[in-house]
Amino acid sequence: MGIAKVGIKIFNPVVEKLVQKTGVKSVLQTKAPIFHGINPTATYLPSGKSFALPRFCSQEMKQARQMNKIAIQQAKAGEVVRTYPKATPQDLKRLTSETIEDSYSRVEWTNPKDGKVYNLLKQGETEDGKVIVRILDEQGAFIKETEIIPKVHVLIDDTMPGKAFRQSDYFKFKEIQDMSHAELMIIGAKRNNPFEKVILFDIHSDKIHADAMFLERLSDITKKLEKGKKIDYISISRRLNKEQLVYAARTQTLNLTPEQIEDILKSKSLTEMINKAKEKGTRVLIASGNEGAISKNDYLMKTGAEGVGAIQNGGKIASYSSSRSSILTQHYEQSGYPIRFTEKGANVTGTTGTDLYINNHFIGKQQSEIKTIHQNIRDKMTELEHEADRLSSEGLFTPQKQKELNDRYIALKKEFNYITLNTMFLEINKDGIYVFPKEILGRFGGTSLATAVRTAKLALNDMMEGVL
Repeated sequence: MGIAKVGIKIFNPVVEKLVQKTGVKSVLQTKAPIFHGINPTATYLPSGKSFALPRFCSQEMKQARQMNKIAIQQAKAGEVVRTYPKATPQDLKRLTSETIEDSYSRVEWTNPKDGKVYNLLKQGETEDGKVIVRILDEQGAFIKETEIIPKVHVLIDDTMPGKAFRQSDYFKFKEIQDMSHAELMIIGAKRNNPFEKVILFDIHSDKIHADAMFLERLSDITKKLEKGKKIDYISISRRLNKEQLVYAARTQTLNLTPEQIEDILKSKSLTEMINKAKEKGTRVLIASGNEGAISKNDYLMKTGAEGVGAIQNGGKIASYSSSRSSILTQHYEQSGYPIRFTEKGANVTGTTGTDLYINNHFIGKQQSEIKTIHQNIRDKMTELEHEADRLSSEGLFTPQKQKELNDRYIALKKEFNYITLNTMFLEINKDGIYVFPKEILGRFGGTSLATAVRTAKLALNDMMEGVL
């Protein structure tokens, strides 16, 4: 869509100004100007009036559409087994390693300008904070080594344990059960851009209500922007349930002041922060919501921030993804990844390698050895039960002896249960050794994770600008 064409139909004075400025004789000779920014505007100088231009005529929004196409293609392709026939032995080891260190120092990047795929390996950092990157093509062939400047990504989220996966009780792995929503967002960001600087603004507090802490964090960021603090991107995956907020305010079951409630309902602090961010050139991305197609995100409706929706397997918009109007949601990223296990831990982001280390010391142990230990503990528990019965029948079961036997029994039972819980979801390989399960335990995600991932990818695009 060109602005010249829009001007002919609606804003003739603007078109005339464009023609006068460029010196051409016909409006047909004018090229549509390229606008930067998320909400570009044009001002008619004689009157001073401004009007909004379509979002998708800016470079950023054109890039968003291209990235959406790439995300859809990847979702349609499903899981792809990657091979690197042209990689050196050293690069191949880093590309295929499942260690945490190697997993978090590489990324597969698709250039939105031409759709070409590259593998980027972090080599280190310079004294002035630049990241040294080794660039390989899709097949692993070396292209060049260069330095890039990290972008700053501020992430606003909650570190309350156990909030990442709603069905976390299903998983008998503590690291998955206890993962906070913020931790999952950070993992998603870093696995898709290991070179950016992620700064968490935590809204979890034992003393302050989360909604009040959210307002406080927004104010903190606004103040930092005002002072010239460099922030390139801000991602927000948390959304307040305003219906619950109104009900709680009416029933006085929420520890918030009337001013705070009004602020939340009218998005005052959020709007102020976003306006300041736009003024400073910072982009703000907000999760579109997981309430379904007909739901609209109040944040996006009131603030004009960039919205991020979710794509499911097969390339379609996920059924839970809200705010589907292009006016509200411009970005769509794949989400809802299965939880898979690797040799070193678990993967929850759909990338290659290991996202999360799982501390299960039964991995690599012989099943027969552990079963023997397990049975010995059971036998000792039975012996204690028999000892208690004998002492009781002989009238020797004193309170002190009862406490002694009971303490020993509880300790044994705790050890017995620990073995049970930490081996029940493990598998046994052909050599009789405990290994992580190959089974996919579930598929989780949402527009929250899509937002963190898309923000990280946008930052990486900026960092790679002009490199290739």
